[in-house]
Amino acid sequence: MTTAHYIHFFPTGPNGCSSYKHVDVLSEEGWWCRVCSHPKPGNYRIGFQVQETRLIPPISNSPFEGVGFARRDFLSLLGEENVERDLILGTLTGPDGRPFEGWVTVRGRHRVVLRGGSKHASWGCCEACGNVSYFGMPPYYLWPAPDPGARILQTHWGTLAIPADLAEPLGIKPKRGFGVSRLTVPDKPRDGFGELTCPPPAGG
Repeated sequence: MTTAHYIHFFPTGPNGCSSYKHVDVLSEEGWWCRVCSHPKPGNYRIGFQVQETRLIPPISNSPFEGVGFARRDFLSLLGEENVERDLILGTLTGPDGRPFEGWVTVRGRHRVVLRGGSKHASWGCCEACGNVSYFGMPPYYLWPAPDPGARILQTHWGTLAIPADLAEPLGIKPKRGFGVSRLTVPDKPRDGFGELTCPPPAGG
């Protein structure tokens, strides 16, 4: 029996992957794993400098899966207390080095995998950083149940999901470039896998 529901917010149509001619990743901490092409596990602030962009409000994917961009006013709708507790916001800058007004990078403290059905599903571990690598087909869902104390989740795509009881009073609707979908939390995963956990990398 499925009881919990979450609302997933994500960009549609052209996204960050096709909207950037060139991207410079600003980090002195080596947060990007060049083996699995995802951010390394951990909670930290991410900075990006883009040379050419067409951001699609109110959220957008970066060219790197697992990193999200969001309009600050959209995040405020989710509750400033929730944003401060559950997200780490960074700076998104343009070719001139100045911040893109109203936009931030997003790193979630509570990260979840969007699970799929058994057809074509696969997963593995990055030996370099310990990340979970997952592929599945829709309809997507969450399993196991996320931390009930977390009000804003970040998916492995870099998109955001919030509990239905928080989302529904806000009345946020899909529009051009912006999708809204419902995620269930079933009793057991439909992809045939158990909990997706990876050991820490050797020497980590």
